[in-house]
Amino acid sequence: IQRQSPFPIVFHVGQMLDGYKKLVALADSAEHLIPGHDPLVRQLYPQWGSEEADIVCLHEPPLPFPP
Repeated sequence: IQRQSPFPIVFHVGQMLDGYKKLVALADSAEHLIPGHDPLVRQLYPQWGSEEADIVCLHEPPLPFPP
């Protein structure tokens, strides 16, 4: 979303980019847009509990990047 780069395979690229714009408009800030399916989320946010639990603290600010 931040790079305005759609997935390589989508049904309608224009609608996807419109959806990105809508998400950005509805969010309080870019930091509030968190793609839950992206493995990078586990590197950007602090871990909670054991590594096996695979849980991150989305209520905490992101860690400095790159980790």
